[in-house]
Amino acid sequence: MYVGLGASYRLNKHQDKFIEVDEFDNKIEEQKDEKYDEDKGFFGRIIAKITGLFKKKDKQKVTIKDGDKEEEIIIEKPRRERSKSLIDVITKEDKKEKKKTSKAEKRAIKKAKKAIKRKEKERLKQEKNLIKDKEKEVKQKEKERLKLQKDIKKEEEKEIKRKEKERLKLEKEIKKLEDDLKKEDEKEEKKDD
Repeated sequence: MYVGLGASYRLNKHQDKFIEVDEFDNKIEEQKDEKYDEDKGFFGRIIAKITGLFKKKDKQKVTIKDGDKEEEIIIEKPRRERSKSLIDVITKEDKKEKKKTSKAEKRAIKKAKKAIKRKEKERLKQEKNLIKDKEKEVKQKEKERLKLQKDIKKEEEKEIKRKEKERLKLEKEIKKLEDDLKKEDEKEEKKDD
């Protein structure tokens, strides 16, 4: 029994080159600059640059044959510009679209975060309000309890004062009666004497 597991990764990040084709399915090749040729050596390139200084760069001789006659015409050499590749255009558009979507995603994430923060703030605010309401309720109950205690103390003090008054009144009456009895006893003693 054998088991195998493998993975590979290309270190040079190779990508296949696309072959550009014109409308007639001919391969489009980049024009090489006449001033710089890779096939020439270092000195060959220097000599080409020096001799290139004396050439007419933008003009070209063209011979036109019209039957028996040959005519040379000097025309401006058209510089062939490479048309933009469809692949390059598509990749640029894809990059733009990716940027737009990534920006939209970032905005959506920011909005979601803001909404979460706002909800969290509202929840905390509600909790604070509930705590404040409970504290107010507790304070109000405590005030009522203290008020009831004061009222009870006042009533007790009033009752004590009333009882004290009654006691004093009774003591006075008793004293008065005792005094009256003493006076009567003295009178009787005087009478007996």
